Amino acid sequence: MPRRFRVTLLILMWILVGCSSFPILETSTPTPPPTATQTPRHTKTPTLPPTPTPVFATYPWKHVWIKYTVESPAEVASQFGLKEEPLLVIYTDGVMIAARTGDPKVRTQVLNTKEVCSFIARLDTLGFYTLQDSRSTEETNPLYDFNSKYQPIEDGRFATLTVNLTNPKSISFFEPYRKFLARPMRKVMEFVETYNPGKLKPYQPDRLILFVTPGRDLATDSKVKARAWTLETPSLMEMAKVPHTFLEGQQAAAVYELLMKYQTSIYLEKESEYTVSFRLLYPHEIVNVGSVPITTPTEERFPVNCNP
Repeated sequence: MPRRFRVTLLILMWILVGCSSFPILETSTPTPPPTATQTPRHTKTPTLPPTPTPVFATYPWKHVWIKYTVESPAEVASQFGLKEEPLLVIYTDGVMIAARTGDPKVRTQVLNTKEVCSFIARLDTLGFYTLQDSRSTEETNPLYDFNSKYQPIEDGRFATLTVNLTNPKSISFFEPYRKFLARPMRKVMEFVETYNPGKLKPYQPDRLILFVTPGRDLATDSKVKARAWTLETPSLMEMAKVPHTFLEGQQAAAVYELLMKYQTSIYLEKESEYTVSFRLLYPHEIVNVGSVPITTPTEERFPVNCNP
C-alpha cells in the first residue's frame, strides 16, 4: 500500500474517533411561557327589593250580589286600595252584613234566595231601575230636587248602591246633597238604609287593620275615659311603632270584641295612653300592600236569577 494512502487513512480514522468522543447536543424544545391563571373576580349580586309577604293568602274571598257603600278617605284608598267603605253587603252565599248610621256595631244575618229576591223586587218597585247614574253635582241633575236652594259644594263623598244581577246597575249620589234626593232615589235609600230582615246578630270580623298612636289624640275630649287594654297580644306599645297592623282570625275577633265593648278610642296599657282606630275588612275586600293582592278569590258564582 502506498505510503501516502496509509497516512490519509490514518488521518480519517483519527477524525472519526475524535468526533465520537464529543457529547451529542440535544436540540431542546422551547418551553412555552406559563399561561396566566385568571382569578375569578367577585361579582356583586344586585339586591332585589323584598317581595311583600301575602298576609291573608288563603282568605275565602266572597262575591257580592248587592252592596251599598261610601267612598273611603283618600289616605285609606291610596295606602290599601280600599276605595269604598261598605254599609250594606249581601253576598252570593246569602250572608248579609250591615252597618247602621250612628250605630258602631256591625250586624249580620244569612238570607235565603226568597229574601234576596224580595229585596231586589222592592228596589224595582221603588223605581231603582228607572234611574240614570250620574255623578254630577250640578243643579240640573234629576237625582236631586233642590227647590231653589242649590248651593255648590266641593268637598264631600259619593255613596253608591250596586246590584250585580245579569245586568249590573249602580247609582251614586253626593252625600252633602242627601236631603235633596228626589223620588224615586229618596225612597230607594230609605228602604236600603232601614232594611231589617230580622234576627240580626253582631258580626264577628276575622280581619282588621289597626292604627295605634301613643298618647291621647288632640281631637279627643279630655273627659273621655281611658279603658284598660286587657289583651296580652297584640301589644299597643309594639303596634304604636308601626303605621298599621294587620290582624286576622281569632286575634282580630278578640280585638274587635274589646273595641265594641268600650266603644272608645283611648286605651291604657302599662299606665300609658294610646289612641286606637281600626278599619274592618269585609269578606269581599282585597287589600293591596306593595301592589300585591293578599286574598285569593274563591270560585266564581253567578248572580242570583230571580226571574228564571
